[in-house]
Amino acid sequence: MCNDILIWLCEYYHMRLVYIPANLTKIKKFGIIPVVIRQLLNKEVDIIPYAFAPTPELWKDVDFSIPLLIEHYHLLQQYPKQESRLTAIIRPFSLTVWILFVTSFVVMAIFIALITYYDLKRTDCKSKSLMNIVNRHVIYMLTVITGQGNHLSSKEKFSLRLAVGLWCLTMIVLVNAYSGTLTSYLTVPKLEPIVNTLAELSLRTNTEITSDFEKESTQMFLVSYFKTTPIWIFDVFPLLYFERKIKKWKELFVEYEKATSGPYKTFGDSLRNNPQLLVKGGNINEGIKNVLERNATYFMSRIALQYMMAKDMQTHSDCRLTASDPIPYMDYFSAGLPQGSRHNRIINHDFQYLWENGLLNHWLKTYTPNVDKCMMHSKNKPNGRITAFTLVDLSSAFAFLSIGIGMSVLGLVASGSSL
Repeated sequence: MCNDILIWLCEYYHMRLVYIPANLTKIKKFGIIPVVIRQLLNKEVDIIPYAFAPTPELWKDVDFSIPLLIEHYHLLQQYPKQESRLTAIIRPFSLTVWILFVTSFVVMAIFIALITYYDLKRTDCKSKSLMNIVNRHVIYMLTVITGQGNHLSSKEKFSLRLAVGLWCLTMIVLVNAYSGTLTSYLTVPKLEPIVNTLAELSLRTNTEITSDFEKESTQMFLVSYFKTTPIWIFDVFPLLYFERKIKKWKELFVEYEKATSGPYKTFGDSLRNNPQLLVKGGNINEGIKNVLERNATYFMSRIALQYMMAKDMQTHSDCRLTASDPIPYMDYFSAGLPQGSRHNRIINHDFQYLWENGLLNHWLKTYTPNVDKCMMHSKNKPNGRITAFTLVDLSSAFAFLSIGIGMSVLGLVASGSSL
């Protein structure tokens, strides 16, 4: 996109565009930002077409254009894999529901078996053994669960028929809920959850953070974090007032405080222990390698993230990368200009024109086509995550069953049966 901006400026002002390449050896040794800044200070170039995130240190040497982009940061990570279907048969219910289901089955089988046993013992001296009665009722309850149906004589006691009837009603609710959710689990691909916040990332044990060494966002992990954030950064509009805001920022002293706990300390320790995860010189290929081969999570701006995804999609038809929801960290990006140059105001005016007419966004989309299909955030999720039924969801069914057992006990007491 920077190239498109320069071509437009040169055509508009009838200027000749000449690129002065930076020394690759120096970039590998010092990083890209110090090298291109030195080019500008040595008057080798008139403008640095690089998306700088200006800092107070950089302002000491160069001026910057109005913001070309103001972007939230995201977490670039591997596209999630599908969850295993081997456990699909138990996933429709949560563990609590399964435990309560098995418990209620055992309690119900023993309860109705005892009702039948003592009723037969009172009326028939040749009554069957308790175990035979339990086995018969277990088979009956299993046929209800599997939807096979069974017969219960109308001559049975009312307390028994009431308990069994409410058991059947409870099973209608549970079986239908289970079968519908199981169908969804088997037919709709389920993806493993991605990391959406820095707090989640700090708790993950299967991935580490990777970031650009020269970016301020990385330094806040390695060194410190802002104790007081310049609030005006979120109010840079209208652009006509930008230069006044910049002068205000130059005079602003921001306090720092070292991170001793929380996600920032976790990330700082991780980056210090794994220096290979610090991307140097703005090397995009190194960043993609960290994500795809080392299973790292890249903390970066939306624009750079989408460009990396588009670059990877040029060689792979399937989605290999995806992005999190926006992280509450914002940065703006500007081009580098000579300090005090009389052309700076003209360049800022032209950049403002490009922004207001939508050309910047247009050029950006030409470099990042079709990346939306691989996004997992906001409303763009390709596959929703099906959640298991919890006890709260199915509390009414188990409540009916409890009421049935209670009413059966009352029926026994009223009829004079003794246990």
